[in-house]
Amino acid sequence: MALLYKTFIASRTVFCAALACFLLMAGPGAFAADLFTVEGVKVDVTAENAIAARDQAFAQAQIDAFKALAVKMLPEGEAEAMAAPDPLLVSTMIQDYEITEEKLSAVRYIGTYTFRFRESAVRQHFASAGQQFNDIASRPILVLPFFQGEHQMVLWSPGNAWMPAWSRAGDLGGAAPLVVPLGDLEDVSDVGEDDALGYDVQRLSKILRRYDAGEAVIAIAVPDPNLAIITRDEDPASGSLTINLYRTDREVPEQVRQLTVTAEPGQNRAQFYDIAVKRVHSALQSDWKQKTMAQQSTAKSMFQARVPIRNFNEWSETQKALQRVYGVNEVILRSLSPRNARVDLVYQGTEEKLKLALEQAGIALTDPGYAPTSYDGGPVMPRVYDLYLQRFAPDYSGRF
Repeated sequence: MALLYKTFIASRTVFCAALACFLLMAGPGAFAADLFTVEGVKVDVTAENAIAARDQAFAQAQIDAFKALAVKMLPEGEAEAMAAPDPLLVSTMIQDYEITEEKLSAVRYIGTYTFRFRESAVRQHFASAGQQFNDIASRPILVLPFFQGEHQMVLWSPGNAWMPAWSRAGDLGGAAPLVVPLGDLEDVSDVGEDDALGYDVQRLSKILRRYDAGEAVIAIAVPDPNLAIITRDEDPASGSLTINLYRTDREVPEQVRQLTVTAEPGQNRAQFYDIAVKRVHSALQSDWKQKTMAQQSTAKSMFQARVPIRNFNEWSETQKALQRVYGVNEVILRSLSPRNARVDLVYQGTEEKLKLALEQAGIALTDPGYAPTSYDGGPVMPRVYDLYLQRFAPDYSGRF
């Protein structure tokens, strides 16, 4: 596998430079939700010499990275059952990579990699195999882990046995990456101990903006009596934990799922709560996939839109954002004036999935309130929506 390593070795520096530019353009949190990037791929290989170990490790890292990508994109269970792919095939789908850490001895190589895959190649691979897959990353979801104590509901207080498990959770990424609040003064001010199901919408919006999250999920953990009496993390766990998940993107909180986790023999309390966190993470990933999963095709469609602008900077930023939307293959500029741009988006999949992908990228669509008509008896042109970055939301009182 020496050829594979030499093929990509020149791109290591390029990746670092490209990554920095991407982060600057994308803004906070954008890279964290990058569906086609797999970070923290660790390999440890021993061979007859260091060069052979390094080459074998790189081949293994590619396979492991693709498997991790498949877990994010395929329906639950399919990635685990998938046969190990050929490293040569995987290498054709890799856009670039970075070695974030490496150690070598005479016969051993230990390395940690980040791989960035080519979106079109991955889609083509799964589509040609006839597989359903998700190719839209959710904006980060803020988890608010409330805990039902003996006398009251708590969030930030020391009596919350649920919060430490979220704080020490390692990988909360995926198609729907999760973030956990720090619990600083601003967080405590925006979401109080009594705000589990009675939060203030405006204050919740403030904490969402601080964490660059698209929505919040309230996860209320309720221990049964056997679990509630265990007060130390190192003590054996017993009993069960019921977790009620509420969505917050509507006028009032709405319960969407209930999970029950039961202690297994040999678990202490800390390990039990860690597993409960993984169950919630898995459930939210599964929910997102069900929402976005579809049988994909290689056929392309076109979506027409108008982009209201006040200045060239707004158009430039919107254009960059459109080019980063999952599923958008091309952004065609049809016309540009001081007040608006007209664009065609060439995309794969359904129009509903495109609209969802735009929403996750912070791009809003609004119906301008009029429908196209035909004056000569010819076919009616499709409706043209107004499209803009949410932070550039236009005022429709005549400013445009």
